[in-house]
Amino acid sequence: MKSVDAVVLEDLIFDYVSSSPPQSFVLYAGAGAGKTHTLHQTLKKIKENILLSLSRENKKLAVITYTNAACDEIKERINFDSNFFVSTIHSFAWSLISPFTKEIKEIIRERLKETISDEEEALSKSRNLNNKTSLGRQERIKKSLKRLSSLESTRRFSYNPNSSNVEESSLEHSEVIDIFSKLLIEKKSFKKILVNKYPILFLDEAQDTYEKVIDALVQTQIEFHNQFVIGLFGDNMQRIFTNNKKDLDTFAPENWRRPQKVENWRCPKRVVKLINKIRFDADKFQQESKVSFDGVVRCLIIDSNNPSLDKLLVEDEICKIMGGVTNDDKWNSRSEIKTLILEHHMAATRSGFHIFYKPLYDSALRNKLSSADTQSLRFLVGTFCEFINSIISKNDFNIIKILRTSSDVFRNFSIIEDQLSYLKIIRDKKNELFNLLTDSNNSIKIILNYIYENSLLNIPPLLLQALILDSHALDEDNMSSELIAYSQALDAKIDQLFKYASYIDGSSAFDTHQGVKGLQFERVMAIIDDDEAGGFLFDYEKFLGIKELSASDIKNESLGLDSALSRTRRLFYVICSRAEKSLAVVCYTKSPMFLKDRLIEKEWFLESEIHLV
Repeated sequence: MKSVDAVVLEDLIFDYVSSSPPQSFVLYAGAGAGKTHTLHQTLKKIKENILLSLSRENKKLAVITYTNAACDEIKERINFDSNFFVSTIHSFAWSLISPFTKEIKEIIRERLKETISDEEEALSKSRNLNNKTSLGRQERIKKSLKRLSSLESTRRFSYNPNSSNVEESSLEHSEVIDIFSKLLIEKKSFKKILVNKYPILFLDEAQDTYEKVIDALVQTQIEFHNQFVIGLFGDNMQRIFTNNKKDLDTFAPENWRRPQKVENWRCPKRVVKLINKIRFDADKFQQESKVSFDGVVRCLIIDSNNPSLDKLLVEDEICKIMGGVTNDDKWNSRSEIKTLILEHHMAATRSGFHIFYKPLYDSALRNKLSSADTQSLRFLVGTFCEFINSIISKNDFNIIKILRTSSDVFRNFSIIEDQLSYLKIIRDKKNELFNLLTDSNNSIKIILNYIYENSLLNIPPLLLQALILDSHALDEDNMSSELIAYSQALDAKIDQLFKYASYIDGSSAFDTHQGVKGLQFERVMAIIDDDEAGGFLFDYEKFLGIKELSASDIKNESLGLDSALSRTRRLFYVICSRAEKSLAVVCYTKSPMFLKDRLIEKEWFLESEIHLV
């Protein structure tokens, strides 16, 4: 791979996609390189030169990116030109699979039968059919049988990428991805539809796109290499989700082009020097700062052996230290500083939603929490929270709107004889719910159970199962870990759910690497604390050299496999590379002097840049 000038790069990518045959590529760009700007400029050049000829053939260029916000930004840059199809991967996949009702039915039918068979086999081995685990299995069989029965009468499936999709004919988010990938791999006719409709496809943030999707797209490109071109835009070091465990290079065939962008237009020279050190052992990719000033980086080490340590007070003191070092008074105002909590578990503790979060974090749902990427979580932070807020604020208009769209309350309203009495019953239910919400000690489970018993909202099946579980009498079993987790999480007070919703929405005082990738801040405080973070996904003490690597760590590193060490490196790279002016790396450790020596030895910080607080 080699780096090329920005203007030349846009011309180069244009040449790739407009040549005959077209040339697929991977654009590799580090943090702050202007990858998104290059994408926008490339789209502009394509629009000016070849888009008209594509539209005459009823073809479009597809741009797939990770979030709705990124989609909106790209659409605005291209002046909402309908000859481009810009969407998230879920919306893109749904747009292609939605006409294939018969095939969707077959795939879902096959998977439901597998679920029923697996659960029945597990039940046959159970010693007690009345324990919570067995009851949960029976409930899953019942739900699967119900959905299986409803398939026969389903004329068309529905899907909303921004909702919880609780109807029988609705597809879940994971189902859309699975079905799209399966059809693309197995059906040549489906491949042809994709190729004919979107002969050029750009995948932004490709490192975080579902592995099965990229595999299917690349296989399609290989089969139709004269007609279909793919551009992958990304950076392995900024991979933050677990949808994809492969480096971008491993996806791309050898004949794909591999241009690089080594410039960093965001971070000052000192910050770029640090992030170059962070990633060097992983891929040796090094950037060059295009910012005219050096910037300031400091590492502040706190001895965590003190059991009465007040971390928030310590961090206030660190802000004062940074204000003096940088001569920047804005370090004395917390609203002017972006505090990056490096792990969600830490944010949950500091932001006050730990009781709701911890059981979910300790289950198989851990990787879904940052974006509420399950049917049940989307329902809780979406429809449920909106409904509760509307009840509390007595917003009757919005209450009626939600009841019409997210429940069966008004489904048969037109045939009810005494509609006035019926509306009074609904009003009484609403008022009783308001009274429940005035008691701050009521749990999410109490509120949700009232809504369920009074049929006020359609509730996802897994949450319904969680309502019947007694969290103090659970039979531990891996097969029901998600169910147990939801049951325990619902015991939290309802204000914790609202704090969690605020956190993933980005309006919390704290943020993590997932929430800030692509963003930038003048003053960044990055907090490293293995004890507070908990869990096993990340390990800063190993990464920073305080703890010895295990044999499996060394093996994983040598084989290039994903591990706590590689995940920690990527996370640390992402949060440090947000800083535009100054960066404070705050480390809590029981071995402060040893950590200081290791950081100097690794040449990450000068001795004068390290403060023992």
